[in-house]
Amino acid sequence: MAAASIGDAKKQRSAEGVDGWTPGPQALLLDYNEKDCQVTEGLHSFLLQLPELNRLAYRANKWGTSAKAEAEESESNAYRKQLEMAAQEWLAELGDPPPSAQAKAKKERPIADPKDDAIGPRGLSRRLHRLIGQLIDFVEREGKVEWWEFFHRLQMTPEEREDDSEVIAAAQRSSRDPIKIKSSFGFCYRFDASQPLKLSAREGRQTRFAVVPLQSDGKRLQPLDHLTLADGKAWDAEGFLDNDQPDRVTIKATGAALAKAINLPGGQLPQTADLIPLPKRVYRSMLKDLVRQAQGWVHERQPFSPALLHLLERRTIPQLEELNQRIREAPATTAAELTAFLLQADGLGLCLQGPPGTGKTTVTGSVIAQLVQAGQRVAVSSNGNEAINNVLLKTQECLDACGNAALVVKASSGTSHDSDVKSLSGSKVQALKDADLPDSPAVLGGTMYTLVKEVYDNAPFDLLVIDEAGQVSLSNLLFMSRVARNILLVGDQQQLSQPNRADHPGESGLSCLDYVMQEHDVVPKDRGVFLGTSWRVPPALTAVVSELFYEGQLQAAEGNVANRVSWSGQGQGLIFSAVEHSGNSTISDEEVDHIAELVDQLYGRPYQLASGDKGDLTREHILITAPYNLQVNRLKNRLDAKARIGTVDKFQGQQAPVSIHSLTASDGDSAPRGLDFLLASDRLNVAISRAQCLSIVVGSPELATGISTSIDNVQRLNRLCTLMAAGSAQLRQGGLQ
Repeated sequence: MAAASIGDAKKQRSAEGVDGWTPGPQALLLDYNEKDCQVTEGLHSFLLQLPELNRLAYRANKWGTSAKAEAEESESNAYRKQLEMAAQEWLAELGDPPPSAQAKAKKERPIADPKDDAIGPRGLSRRLHRLIGQLIDFVEREGKVEWWEFFHRLQMTPEEREDDSEVIAAAQRSSRDPIKIKSSFGFCYRFDASQPLKLSAREGRQTRFAVVPLQSDGKRLQPLDHLTLADGKAWDAEGFLDNDQPDRVTIKATGAALAKAINLPGGQLPQTADLIPLPKRVYRSMLKDLVRQAQGWVHERQPFSPALLHLLERRTIPQLEELNQRIREAPATTAAELTAFLLQADGLGLCLQGPPGTGKTTVTGSVIAQLVQAGQRVAVSSNGNEAINNVLLKTQECLDACGNAALVVKASSGTSHDSDVKSLSGSKVQALKDADLPDSPAVLGGTMYTLVKEVYDNAPFDLLVIDEAGQVSLSNLLFMSRVARNILLVGDQQQLSQPNRADHPGESGLSCLDYVMQEHDVVPKDRGVFLGTSWRVPPALTAVVSELFYEGQLQAAEGNVANRVSWSGQGQGLIFSAVEHSGNSTISDEEVDHIAELVDQLYGRPYQLASGDKGDLTREHILITAPYNLQVNRLKNRLDAKARIGTVDKFQGQQAPVSIHSLTASDGDSAPRGLDFLLASDRLNVAISRAQCLSIVVGSPELATGISTSIDNVQRLNRLCTLMAAGSAQLRQGGLQ
């Protein structure tokens, strides 16, 4: 009402067009009230920001916590909308219509543009222009799918949630009374640890859960309405998992938070419940910077990184062909050769492909150290803090060896700082929070959250290294690329790549490494460097890995022939151990029994490596993998005291003298998610190449039979048959040791 009156008064003044117009008392009062409201709103906003400006922790209270959360959610929604609008404006320059809601729901892909190679309105090819537009709002598409999945889980039956690997199903309160955790209450729940659960305790990170109460009707558990707030949103609370007690979770909530749940009688969490994790919304804290960059490209025509465009256009680098030949002839010169090339590079992007055991982290650390010695600055990033820290530690080791005191820093967030400090302890690498970062460290390690910030615009670094680049989205690279003149992607596209939730258009859902490699098993000699010598795997196993995954270009270091285990069976190489069974999908007790027999024979037996390391096989020296969580849990229940056990994803980057892989499913028809998951080349590669001496694959021979309906699955079956034949042949040749 007041706003309308003020507007009328202003319209009247405008219509009269008289400079000397004098407002009446009512208009003056309305204007005063309007200014008073604006000042009050500004004061409210200032007070909400004050704790952050002074680095004070928020104290939970009736007004401030909810107001802050509401303000953050509103701001986040606005940024997401701006990011989506920037992408649509960019694509509209090509004449592309914005994707309809129907097309998104059906996951339809755009029709191919016959003019893809033609130059578009920004001087880029139409294909590249379209790709950039699709990359801009990649995170927004991923976020939407996370919420769709969350709401779908709320509507599932208890049986469906039990099969969902993201849900803690049928959790039981282990004590009647909650425990006191500072000013909060802790509700301790226990659950069946054999359920296919992907969640795990991670230092510095906690998961928030929605709660669906369950009530028994005497025959089965019946779901009640999930706990809700007065505004209809799902009530949630923080959950703490414990890796030492994998069947337990503690839900923590304050009394005030419990009181906000409108369908929670007595203020006590239910005795039995399904706990559904909320979307992590990991991108929320950096949306402001993503919008800033996107609007800079779209509205201000700010340039893209030349090195990024080099990678996106998949341009060749002819000089690399001779460099690769020299490295092939003298592998020990790899770091020096690559350093010399990068010192002369400007605006280039290239790949360093490192198959298992080829020492890519060692080479990367050595290259960074040599560049720093030459006066250059390097930024290091990846999807995870552990990968970044490993590169920084190796870099520091190389700098220490040559007496260089250059500053190596890891930018830590509030959630990662403690784990970073622990990971980097014993070295000179400093883990610092953003507010404490020095202006110009020689080497800065940080995730995307750090490197998208405005302070790193305009290429303050000479080189951006992306480690485990197969796990880093092309969209992430787009937003980080402005930090450096050159880009080096380090990884192996033949190992596990980034998982996506959304179905992204075109090539926008690829990892940056998969995009550049364009389905090549080995990096083309004019696009990057291939590390062709395995320093981990013995020759007999290297030959199989090389044939199956690397076009025969991987070779073992000569000394690796010394790697072996002394036991009643074959001492090195690959064994395929056939176990007959039928009707098994995610669990095979027959394979569990057989693997238990193998472990009993191997445990305590001597092993030796070319490095000089030797001893008796213990739990640390035997690694067991399986494709499905249920099989992993069966194996853990049986063998956890004698071996490290987990899914293939868990052990990428790790090694052991002996690795054993359980294929689990009886045949292709029984395999959940089909053969394209079970026999995926990246999963098989990681599974069998963890071994320093002996790799054993246990599986049903019926997996290699049956009729395939796709060319890809024919190739997967052919790969399995090759593995079976090689493993059986080596077993016959090896005989008993």
